[in-house]
Amino acid sequence: TAQSKIFNPDFLARTSPTAKTVLLIEALLKDEGHSREDFSEKELYQRFFTTSKQFRRGMKELRSVSD
Repeated sequence: TAQSKIFNPDFLARTSPTAKTVLLIEALLKDEGHSREDFSEKELYQRFFTTSKQFRRGMKELRSVSD
């Protein structure tokens, strides 16, 4: 899960700040009772003051790590 990854030092050491941002967004949304899929990409990157390019890069990195 996103929250368990956030606190894993080995995972964090090899994860970019952009991917960490996506993990933090996922953790906050989960705390609010939502998931990333409940919102469009545009809604998420506007709400969390990131760019679409950074957001997509972070999501792509996390997908490659979880595969």
